Amino acid sequence: ANSIGKDLNRCWEKPDPGSEVALARSVIENCCSSPGGVFAFLDLHAHSRRHGAFTLSNPSTQALPDVLAELGDPVFDRKQCVFSYDKSKRGSARCVVWKELGVK
Repeated sequence: ANSIGKDLNRCWEKPDPGSEVALARSVIENCCSSPGGVFAFLDLHAHSRRHGAFTLSNPSTQALPDVLAELGDPVFDRKQCVFSYDKSKRGSARCVVWKELGVK
């Protein structure tokens, strides 16, 4: 949440003009259209019921978790990673960047 308590992770489809999300989305859109593009988008959170590092990812986005698993860091738990798209999450950063901006 931002300083006024708005959940910034559910408003990425139609962010308020001038908001933190609108500005961040604009930067990501510019990066996506640049020659190098964007390899991955990380939306980092803590989780109240899980320990260690893992990803909550979209379908067909296993590349980065696979790279992290290959590094062999004992903190990263590939088995806890989830690769799904739930319509209730469609306004989240990870879903919008995946579906609308094409970052896998």
